[in-house]
Amino acid sequence: MATVEMTDPGAIVKADATRPRPKSGAASVRRSGQDRVVHEVLATQLRAAFNARDIDALRALVAEGATWGEDPSSESFCRDRNDIIRHLKQLLAEGVRATIVETTTGPRGIAAHVEVEWPEPDGPRPDRISVFQVYVVTDGLVTEIHGHDDKDSALAAISD
Repeated sequence: MATVEMTDPGAIVKADATRPRPKSGAASVRRSGQDRVVHEVLATQLRAAFNARDIDALRALVAEGATWGEDPSSESFCRDRNDIIRHLKQLLAEGVRATIVETTTGPRGIAAHVEVEWPEPDGPRPDRISVFQVYVVTDGLVTEIHGHDDKDSALAAISD
């Protein structure tokens, strides 16, 4: 796993695409290397779009059938990209501000440390909390988003 900050992710994808494809059992090794590069590029794009609150850029990084949440029977479960975008817009409209402060990539996707600032709460909710989100990646797009209690569980979720 690697924690990444990249300056020109487009150049890496372009360079990777021009390499010849392996013809032997090295294909699975090559594929895992490709996935790593794709996940690192996606992590950089996700962090930039998320922190800029660029909804259109975020939409482009999420698969149409992506889900967000743990319990599909819950009212807050997002069943597709439109639900995810609608929920993000609602949170922003309510004054919630979240910032991805660190990303780590692994074979299954991206683990993100997110700091969330809540508007003046009516109850005892803290003003700022740290959460850990996992973005499962398939074919270069986010297909699932899950919350985790701590960094270790988030990192385990993106490992093999």
